[in-house]
This record gives sequence, C-alpha cells and structure tokens, in this order.
Amino acid sequence: HRVKNNLAMISAMLMLQSEKTEDPILKEKLLDSTNRIKSIANIHEHLYESTNFSKVDFAGNTESLIQSIIDSQSFERDISVKNIGESCFLNINQGIYCSIIINEVVTNILNHAFKNLDSGNIEIDIREKDKQVTIQISDDGRPLPETFPDEYTSGLGMELIHILVRQLEGSFSFMSPGRTSTFMLTFNK
Repeated sequence: HRVKNNLAMISAMLMLQSEKTEDPILKEKLLDSTNRIKSIANIHEHLYESTNFSKVDFAGNTESLIQSIIDSQSFERDISVKNIGESCFLNINQGIYCSIIINEVVTNILNHAFKNLDSGNIEIDIREKDKQVTIQISDDGRPLPETFPDEYTSGLGMELIHILVRQLEGSFSFMSPGRTSTFMLTFNK
C-alpha cells in the first residue's frame, strides 16, 4: 500500500511539472513517464485489493489500466476498450512488466493509430494455456506503416518493450493485416 502511495505521489509531481512547462516535447515526455508510473501503481493497487499478495489477476486489471491511459492523455475521442481475455494470474514482477508494455503499446495506438480519428476500438485478449501466457492488443485505427518497426525502434517506448520482453524471457510481434493492427506478447509463467 505504501509503494502505491509513493508511486501516486511521484506521478502527481510529474503531472504538476508537465502542466507548468510550455515545451510540448517535454510535456509529452513527462506525461509518458507519469503513465508508466501509473501502470506500476495500478498493479500494486490490484495486488493490495486481492487476497493473494504474491499474484494478481492480470486480465481483470487490463481494462482499467487501458482506460486510465486514455483518461490521462486527455483523449477527447470516443475510444472503446474491450477485454475478451480470461483470468490469468501473474506474479508481481510479471504484472509490472506487462503493465508497462501495455502502456507503451496503447500510448502508441492513441498517438499514431487514432490520430485525427473521431473514434476507435481497442481490444485486449489475455490467455493462458499450459503455463504460456499470450497477450494480444488490437486496434481498428490506421494500419502500421510499411517502415514499421525499422523506423520506430529508436524511441524509449520500443526500447522498454524490448528490455521488458527479455526480462519475461518472451517474444513479441506486431502485425497489421487489413484494418486491424495487433501486438502479440508471449511468455512462459
């Protein structure tokens, strides 16, 4: 509980700083950092509310996590979030890593796939079979550019995804068949 409160305080200080800055690039970076911290705090909140302090029902956490990301971005478009996953319990480290990865993917969806669109849908599907967890995040916004991921690997978000997927000893991919773009993460528990 104390960890969550400390993270909330850090997040609030970054938010205040972002409101005081006039530099739009710095403001965006501060908001991105705020969202990353909120993702970690969200997992701690769900862990605190659970009866099992070593594992958290991650699938039950993701819809509120994504809605929190949308709300913090002051996204004024009609974005629908649908969680079609099933119950999946992760340890605290796996939960934190996955939360930050989801934060990065959803932030990119909001900033790129739904840019200048009035509405959109984000669907998250979490499944566990034989101790293997699969997380898919799909959107119906603009498809990924042909230069993806080559042109986009230098950003902090993609770097974080690579680092955290390695920590999970997993793999990930991006696909953009037709009107739907999908991020898929797979790792063993």
